[in-house]
Amino acid sequence: MRTRIMILSILVLITGSCSSQDYEEVEKIQYEMYTRGSSTTIDISKEEIEVISTGLNADQSSMKLKEEEWEGLVETMKVLDIEKLKDLEVSSDLRASDAAPHAVLKLHKNDTVYESNTFDHGNPPQSIRPLVQAILRLSENVE
Repeated sequence: MRTRIMILSILVLITGSCSSQDYEEVEKIQYEMYTRGSSTTIDISKEEIEVISTGLNADQSSMKLKEEEWEGLVETMKVLDIEKLKDLEVSSDLRASDAAPHAVLKLHKNDTVYESNTFDHGNPPQSIRPLVQAILRLSENVE
């Protein structure tokens, strides 16, 4: 009986840890960059991408996202440990002296928001760099 309970417990733990990285459950990807007086937020869901800018060049625009574009983002996320996003170390601190805008990456999944530490826009931590570059490439096409 003890063996069965132990095996069942191990299976529950293994199943729980595997499902916590189910990237298809990510509902929204959000990239924010900001400095004194202005900010830009890029919101990407499975259906659309929206870019909102404040400050001197305030603007808001959106466009439909193609299914393969969303799938590309999901594929890029597979190398990430979403739950450790907040623990990523940054390699530069130019934002502290206003030499670079602040940036943050947020992943929305199952009513939980996983957020990175603030980093320099243009120099994200290595593990999220491909995802950030993909987000920025997609946002260039929004009019």
